[in-house]
Amino acid sequence: MELQVGVKVLLRNKENKYLLLRRSPEKYPNAPLDWDIVGGRINPGLTLLDNLKREVKKETGLDL
Repeated sequence: MELQVGVKVLLRNKENKYLLLRRSPEKYPNAPLDWDIVGGRINPGLTLLDNLKREVKKETGLDL
């Protein structure tokens, strides 16, 4: 078994709307078109917040 650590965030805007993303059927063939929140694996040596900021930017283009 391989243990992997990741980060996830539930983003809410000023209108109290939450951001959900559709999973890519190419990247996740076993769960195509499922909805998910922003997140991903961490890079060791970075803080959890820095990892989270990186994933938000990568997946949405938004700056935290």
